[in-house]
Amino acid sequence: MSHKFDYVIIGGGPAGCVLANFLSKSNKVALIDIASEKVSDESSRFFPSFITNNKKPYSPAYSGVLGGNSDLWSGKIYLISEKECNGWPINHNDLLFFSKLLAKQLNLNHEHIYNIEIKSNTSYYHRSKRSRLKNIFDTFSIGNNPNVSVFSLSKILNFEFSEDASNIKSIIINTSNRIFNLEITKNTIITAGGLGSIPIIHQLLNNNPHLEYKNNIYPLHDHAHYSIKLSGGKYQKTLRERIY
Repeated sequence: MSHKFDYVIIGGGPAGCVLANFLSKSNKVALIDIASEKVSDESSRFFPSFITNNKKPYSPAYSGVLGGNSDLWSGKIYLISEKECNGWPINHNDLLFFSKLLAKQLNLNHEHIYNIEIKSNTSYYHRSKRSRLKNIFDTFSIGNNPNVSVFSLSKILNFEFSEDASNIKSIIINTSNRIFNLEITKNTIITAGGLGSIPIIHQLLNNNPHLEYKNNIYPLHDHAHYSIKLSGGKYQKTLRERIY
């Protein structure tokens, strides 16, 4: 069964839901996630034991429902400080620009959160504030958005590429034992977090017939920053971990 979308977003957590809400104002969007749409409770959380290169003892909780870890934050809003942003691939001014846009979408006072005093005796530096937000998937009513098609309980089977391998042409997924072919007219966005994005990137590279890439061994990180540059059939990999 084939469906055509402007954007396909892989990962229905905080980033995926925010992008789906934003892009759906003028595009058709598919949102793919392995999670379910069931009501969150203690049984929907899991503690992965297979994270590598982490500080011990360390076993973060993850949410098994759409909305991802926003379901675990109890409505807490975090604004990353300039100090923590140091060394990231995005500078702090750009981050502020996008965080102000998000605050506007969520009807939050960005300036008030930004002026909260930062505690510097911890290993991270961010401002936080309790709010009345709930799971971000529900906050934006993603499930009721006519321009967003949600494919929960889904697994990616294969990526199909354009002839020059410069674009992902379609993604074939298995959704509750039903096969869907999602054709893409604009772009694919991966927002599956530290546990999901890295395996998906490796699957994407392995599926690309124009690349000599065969690698099924890779590290899994919480709060990972992972980028791969492709050029002339070759790839360069950069992995920078940030473990709290």
